[in-house]
Amino acid sequence: GGDNGGNSKVYANSDLRPNDVLLGRGKGVQLFEGNVAFRKVIESRKDAYASADQKCGDKIRLAREVYEIIRSPSARYTSNGSSNGQQQPYQQHQQLGGRFLKQAESIEAVSAELRSDRPVCYYRGSYWVEVSENVAVDKCKTALRQKDAISRPQQQQQKRETTGKRMGQLLNNVDEDEGGAAAGAVAAVGGDTTASASA
Repeated sequence: GGDNGGNSKVYANSDLRPNDVLLGRGKGVQLFEGNVAFRKVIESRKDAYASADQKCGDKIRLAREVYEIIRSPSARYTSNGSSNGQQQPYQQHQQLGGRFLKQAESIEAVSAELRSDRPVCYYRGSYWVEVSENVAVDKCKTALRQKDAISRPQQQQQKRETTGKRMGQLLNNVDEDEGGAAAGAVAAVGGDTTASASA
């Protein structure tokens, strides 16, 4: 990210919420708990989006539905057990609705948000500001359209696994095709190296 006024949280007027969605790239953004939850919501609606009718407005309806799920406050219920083993009544903890946030482009942009009394959050050395509803819904549509919503770290892991499997197959093919000749050639080279090293 860019320099947003150093490593100080001095301009932040709001904390990140666990259900906020950070727009952007990178491991820190992809692994943020709100982004993980967002991808789960997206995955649950991908099939419906793929078969939805554009002309009837079904696709935009599904994107707005995802937006509303993220924006809606959610109640979490927890139970406090007492020391005597009796169950205490459930307590409700209200969680504020999530927001769609982008990295602020400059300290001037942060100042403008603060003057307008809009939220400014600080995360991983950068300031984050809320985007408009239209931009957020558009991001939902983009995520729903993507072939798969797996994160970049997962893609890299899959690539490493696939490359490893291919290398194993190639080595097996060489052994089968050459009838062990490749192994003999390697041993011969190794023998020459050993002979010259011991001389």
